[in-house]
Amino acid sequence: MTPRSTDSADDRPNRREPRAPRPVQRRDDTVGVTEFAALPDTDRAARDRAHALSALTRAAAEHAAREYRLLAPLHLDDTSTEANLLVAAQNELIASVGLHTTNDRATRRIQDAHRAVTALPTTLSRLERGEITADQFSLLLHRTRHRSPEILRRGDDLLAEWDFTADPADLDHGMRRLAVYLRELERAVDEAPPPMRDARLLPPDPEHPGALSMIITGPAPTMIDMADRLDRTARAAQLQQKHALERGEDVPFDPDGIAALKQRPLSVSALRSILITSAEFTNDGLRIPEPRFQMFVQVPALTLLGKSDLPGTINGDHVIPADMARDLAGRSSTWLRILQDEATGAILPVPATRYRPTPQMLQHLRLRNRMCAAPGCTRRTNGARIEADHIVEFNHRDPHSGGRTEMENLHLLCTRHHQVKTAKAVDPVRIHGPKPGRSTGRTRWTIADRLVADRTDADDLIAASEYAFVRSAWAHHARRHGLDGSGGEDPPPTSGADPGPPPF
Repeated sequence: MTPRSTDSADDRPNRREPRAPRPVQRRDDTVGVTEFAALPDTDRAARDRAHALSALTRAAAEHAAREYRLLAPLHLDDTSTEANLLVAAQNELIASVGLHTTNDRATRRIQDAHRAVTALPTTLSRLERGEITADQFSLLLHRTRHRSPEILRRGDDLLAEWDFTADPADLDHGMRRLAVYLRELERAVDEAPPPMRDARLLPPDPEHPGALSMIITGPAPTMIDMADRLDRTARAAQLQQKHALERGEDVPFDPDGIAALKQRPLSVSALRSILITSAEFTNDGLRIPEPRFQMFVQVPALTLLGKSDLPGTINGDHVIPADMARDLAGRSSTWLRILQDEATGAILPVPATRYRPTPQMLQHLRLRNRMCAAPGCTRRTNGARIEADHIVEFNHRDPHSGGRTEMENLHLLCTRHHQVKTAKAVDPVRIHGPKPGRSTGRTRWTIADRLVADRTDADDLIAASEYAFVRSAWAHHARRHGLDGSGGEDPPPTSGADPGPPPF
């Protein structure tokens, strides 16, 4: 076996620094990053528009640089202690509220800002001067997001010589080469990096309602072997389906009845999906806890009656088509009625009777808070690390003095934000519950004693607008046929007494 080289990354002879893109020869120095001198003199409106866009690009670059400098101090290098973890969570909330974005996106922007200020100071200064666009700088951060600060500073030295007025395609190519170069510099010579293992559910795709995808990552040999075994099993299942159809027998591996309906075997890719989603897991003695919550399929009443095609939801978050929602409801033996405000779509409260939230109360909270109730947090409330919390703390010495276990004093928080609230780093106050016909419930959060943000309960504006249309149509029908006491006249739709809700 040939021994591996122990030379440092700096001593490797075959690694060449990527050459800076060739700059564009500018004939109009007042423009800056783009050349407009070739525009015809007769097209002054287009030239003025191009100059205005260039000015906006410079302003956006200055704004982005200022944002990076404002966000960078919110980053903590050491999060090994519980105290620092709480400070980091508080800083994420501050950034989330200020940027009007989710906690996850705010965290990534804080990390990007820290890298920009500490590892790319020269390029950041060029961003402030408008010599590089905000999009180019953002692309640079994305392409080098896995590099260490030390390696990134090497890249900053290289970028100091680049002319960012080069052709955008050349710049993009140069960025890719730079990313590869920095990755090679950082790659260890004495040990291979550990193989990445990951499995996660991807966000829903609006183009494929009712379907979700999962991505599984592992060492290449393991994944190739799994794919091969899955493919061979799927082809065997396909052959078995073919024989069953020829003999007129029940078709195996056909949970939706599609093969039987179309009288032909399913595709190999469809069978792969069926096999992997129906596989049983061995726990090897592990104790697997029971799920805290049932899986909810929420179906609007009008959809259930076939009078509307409003989509349903699974666990209040994953949208499914109306046909799938009706099918799932038809298979269920137990239905739970949920009261919704027809004007806002808000989930209306139900009464509470004891200290610990009942399973029914927890189910209602899940419908009201599809995500953790903290501002900007996107952790779903159907997970294991979600906890019910009293907004006004329960008084264990004198339970009658406040902090009652009722719907308007409860919300669901992820473990992290529950700890932040317990540490008094944030202070939520319930402003009001759902106001029928007017608004959903609202909670006001005070963060670090100086920043205030409001978060509203989950609503269903599409269902609300659909119900408003049905109610208006029913009112017109009632007036026309005298059901409202008008004698059967047909006044304009906007006049007449309110006949009440439709009879369903």
